[in-house]
Amino acid sequence: MAGVSLRRYAVLLRTRPIGYLMTTSVVARLPSGMTSLAIVLIVTRTGSYTRAGAVASAFVAGAALAGPLMGRAVDRFGRYRVLRPAALAQAALIGTLASLDQPLAMAACALCAGLASPPIISSTRSLWGQILPPDLRAGVFALEATMAELPFTVGPSLVALLTAVSSPRVALVTSGVFMAVGVLAFTAHPATRLPPVRRTAAVTGHRPPVPATMLAVAGLVIAAFAVFELSTVAFTSAHRAAAAAGVELTVWSLGSMAGGLLWGTRAARSIRPVGRLAALTAALSVGTALPALATGLVPLGALVFLAGVVIAPTFGALYALVAAAAPAGRQTEAFGWLSSAFLIGGAAGSAAGGAAVQVLGPRSGYLVAAAVIGVACGLLVVRASGTEPAADSPAAEGPEPTLAAGAPGEIARLP
Repeated sequence: MAGVSLRRYAVLLRTRPIGYLMTTSVVARLPSGMTSLAIVLIVTRTGSYTRAGAVASAFVAGAALAGPLMGRAVDRFGRYRVLRPAALAQAALIGTLASLDQPLAMAACALCAGLASPPIISSTRSLWGQILPPDLRAGVFALEATMAELPFTVGPSLVALLTAVSSPRVALVTSGVFMAVGVLAFTAHPATRLPPVRRTAAVTGHRPPVPATMLAVAGLVIAAFAVFELSTVAFTSAHRAAAAAGVELTVWSLGSMAGGLLWGTRAARSIRPVGRLAALTAALSVGTALPALATGLVPLGALVFLAGVVIAPTFGALYALVAAAAPAGRQTEAFGWLSSAFLIGGAAGSAAGGAAVQVLGPRSGYLVAAAVIGVACGLLVVRASGTEPAADSPAAEGPEPTLAAGAPGEIARLP
């Protein structure tokens, strides 16, 4: 396994654009773990949690609406032309939001800031399909899913630090700065100025360019994660250690990162992609139920770590499947729809999960989260039973974009 690990990561690291593009995109994503928390901290200093939730929800709603629209714009006009103006606009709106005090004005500004969200995540994921050959995509999607955990481990800590030494308003402005700097650095690379891929499928109304099953699975899994997080907060609070919830959730993310790194070292298997995702989702459901067995905070930490191990591999498989299913010229839009499904699922999970944990308790909350992921697994099993190309067949990879058809040496010529 070690030899395979070194070879696969060595190939990825020698493909020079990957390191730079992934690093800058992660910097641009830091606000995903900062903005909503900073908004809540600002509003709760002078208002209620209800008002804070309303303002934060306005931002999330705007981002959810913007995902597919911004993704479609990137597919049509290119990453450079869309990402930079959106980033500068959102940074300005976040700065304005930090200066406001009236809740209604804050909610309106937060909605506008969300609508201006630059589609950095979907742009990055669609770019891999445009510049990388098929044999590198599975590994980079796994690595990308692993790196996606960093904003949620680093971001909240940065907000806490900046709030302690200054104020939550400074933390909010800093989140906008990280986003703008990350996007500007990301779009400075020549790969982001490649012309959009020509569409091979016509746009029919507003139908998503990604199977509805994938959107449902994405929403259900994120909804389950919201319940999982609330259950963890409730569990630690019941043990009179509410502050330990942050530590436990960080351990959960570390488990995901460890699992993603290990999964990325594996060679591709001859298995249908939906079948692979269904198997991972089944394992994720089992892992999510494990913390219900915890008898204290230390056992909870161990079980939470195990629960996280399958997260990044599951999302890596999901991203690869969406990239393969999306028509040429609509991949960024497809990932935009996926991001919207994540946001909607998270909002629904937080709303329903709060009631479930309140009534049933934290242990049952973990089981509810596992059951929701089980439903997602069932949807995948049904889909996998249909006709589908094998994972490594050309049909599963979708049409080959211009650069992806070349050898890795051609890609390495990019700076």
